[in-house]
Amino acid sequence: MRTILISGLLGLGSAGICLGIGAGPTRSGLPSDAVDAAIERGVDWLLAAQGIDGSWRTYAPHRRPAGVTALGVFTLLKCGLPAEHPAVRKGLAFVFAREPSGTYTASISLMVLAALGSEHPLAERADDLREYLLDNMEHAGWGYPSNSKGEDPAYSDNSNTQYALLALDAAVRLEGKVSQGEWADAGEALLGRQRSDGGWAYQSRRESTAAMTAASVASVQLCLNHIAPKGKGKKVHSRLEEARTSGLAWLAKHASVGENTMLGKADEDRTKWQLYWLYALERVGSFLDIAKVGELEWYRKGSQALLKEQEESGRWTAGYLAEVNTCFALLFLRQGSRHGAASTPRSRAPRASGDAPLVVLTGDGHPKRLWIQAASDALAQHVAGDGVVECVEWLINGKAVARVNPEGDVARHPFALEHTFPGNGTYQIRAVMHLLDTHRRPAGELNSDEIALVVDEIFTGRDEQILLDLGKSVLPIHDATITTSSTSRWTLPSAVADGLHACQWRAANDDPTPWIRIDFERAVRASSLKLASAWQVGEPHDFLARPKEVELSLGKGRTVRVTLPDLGRAKHEIPFKKTSIKSLEVRVLSTWPGEGSKVVGLAEVELYQ
Repeated sequence: MRTILISGLLGLGSAGICLGIGAGPTRSGLPSDAVDAAIERGVDWLLAAQGIDGSWRTYAPHRRPAGVTALGVFTLLKCGLPAEHPAVRKGLAFVFAREPSGTYTASISLMVLAALGSEHPLAERADDLREYLLDNMEHAGWGYPSNSKGEDPAYSDNSNTQYALLALDAAVRLEGKVSQGEWADAGEALLGRQRSDGGWAYQSRRESTAAMTAASVASVQLCLNHIAPKGKGKKVHSRLEEARTSGLAWLAKHASVGENTMLGKADEDRTKWQLYWLYALERVGSFLDIAKVGELEWYRKGSQALLKEQEESGRWTAGYLAEVNTCFALLFLRQGSRHGAASTPRSRAPRASGDAPLVVLTGDGHPKRLWIQAASDALAQHVAGDGVVECVEWLINGKAVARVNPEGDVARHPFALEHTFPGNGTYQIRAVMHLLDTHRRPAGELNSDEIALVVDEIFTGRDEQILLDLGKSVLPIHDATITTSSTSRWTLPSAVADGLHACQWRAANDDPTPWIRIDFERAVRASSLKLASAWQVGEPHDFLARPKEVELSLGKGRTVRVTLPDLGRAKHEIPFKKTSIKSLEVRVLSTWPGEGSKVVGLAEVELYQ
């Protein structure tokens, strides 16, 4: 059965765009709908992995809590989610509720602001981030700034450096000032660490690697973009061009999309950083606007590898944190380093069967727009015989909600319905096209498949309260000792007091009465406690058990016992008389049963005055 663009079929010109219907190949050589489907599944997993406070899981929640979250927000924006999407709004609030802590966090936060654009209210934060990065630049680039653990303030590496330069380039696009001299200093730092074989290592004393060479070639290109090839910049510009050439030659000789080529390293090291390497390779291809690195068709081969390695859940792992790897994979597939990528809306085209007489597409955002994009040759035959379309009837969850006539701006969005949904969730959508014959009498109908439409763009009152809570908890997360009755594998007791809902503690499967105790170095005054249940990424909110009857011990014999409603992933607030607390224990006496597991746990414990 053929599918025909509805706009052309009805004589409405060529304004319609057939997304995912008979699409041609992309630069990857793969069908574009295969790449689009992989991106959509990856985005859906990333959304499911986000904590209710907007955070994503990280390896260093106490030292650098917002870095992975900034990367998650950047990825969602580059994949076409609008700034108004609840996941983006909550992620932005989480990132910008705290001061930058380290080069990575500050850099990716600045990249986020550039993706949002200069008109966004947060754009005014760009100058502070730019100044932070310039203040922390060392003679050899950027590294981890000195902190409470006493890291070397003069430490630098090519990984931190690449992100700092990506951020400074973003700052310039937001009309921030980075001088020729500062770009030249960064260029000199890159030149000073290039190895004699033409490649770059993480630090100069190590062996060259594919990831660091690609990252540094892209960094060199950024410097070249901002240094005038004349006057004081002429000499360094010429040397950077030579460095770029030799770096590309190294990549042409050693690059393979299946591994991060690391000379002299073990096989497990080569695969651990594969996704990091592919995102660096994407920047080389995008910044230099090249289809090949040597003989390697980087996008085609990289896309093929990523589609093969994507897990059924939609994520990528490859030996590192899944949240980070999934971001890198999506940024590669989306070619996110091309500055205009963020302006292209995400297409959430439901998967219709090839036999459906009508093909329905949906737009992003809310209210939601639905329209008929293509139809079978049955409609073509009807129109050729002087038949007409009376209207399209839209049904949501089996109930007719609108009849749309063939008039208005049909050429852009044929028979479009703009509908406000009552809440986030999955809705069953079907379209019925009613036909009339030459005498304007009923002549049958064409039906679309019933498709499942996921609505996740509605910002709720609970979302708003979560944003208001950010940074308000008085629980001293850096001065707490935490003990538990038991702990499941892959979770940590400290996760309940790290300021991130994406990290969590779970009790052991056989623990009959789980408890967690938090002792503070100094007492704090509070009048309420908020709890959030642990949850399983990619599963319904009731997959794990949830606390039902809970007993709080506030020290000095003070206890509060409550029965919590089953709110899924939402916070529970437990008020009590304002008091001074130096020790807090939460004991789960009974649970709401989990559909997939009887394990219970907590994502976060918060105290409020």
